[in-house]
Amino acid sequence: MLEKPIQTIRKAVNLQAEELAKKEFLPTPEPRHFKAVFDQMKEIREYSPKMLEKLIIVAVQMKDIKEEIGPELDAIFSKVFGELSAGINEKLDVGMKQIMETKNITSQTEALQELSSLSKRIMEDVINNVKNDARVVSAFKGKEKLLEKVSNNARIAQADLVDTIEEEV
Repeated sequence: MLEKPIQTIRKAVNLQAEELAKKEFLPTPEPRHFKAVFDQMKEIREYSPKMLEKLIIVAVQMKDIKEEIGPELDAIFSKVFGELSAGINEKLDVGMKQIMETKNITSQTEALQELSSLSKRIMEDVINNVKNDARVVSAFKGKEKLLEKVSNNARIAQADLVDTIEEEV
């Protein structure tokens, strides 16, 4: 259950609306951005209330971290993370094909467990690569503890989301 649900949800909605506005190079979100976020939340809630709660918690944690590291470091970390995570779906497809060819998967549960494990390994690699990227290392020079905190937050958030998906099935 969310602590301070209204405040927490408001924070998550604001973050997501800001992200949508940022993609359109707008300084602040417009009403349509908030509507899009609420519509998406409704869809997720219909599929999985637990997943929606987890996504809200992760969004709030992200907002807190973004505020702590500031816009410059956030922009660099986010840019590198986006670049290095761009091919994740393809890696998952290739990895799952290899797993299906080499292992005797007999149930949907086994396949889901393999996908979950593969997802976590790929995200761990992405986060480690982001942490070691020259741009990130340079930007966080002298702030290594902060980089570790950001990386750990990303790692935990991704693992929590994968675990929640696994629990739902």
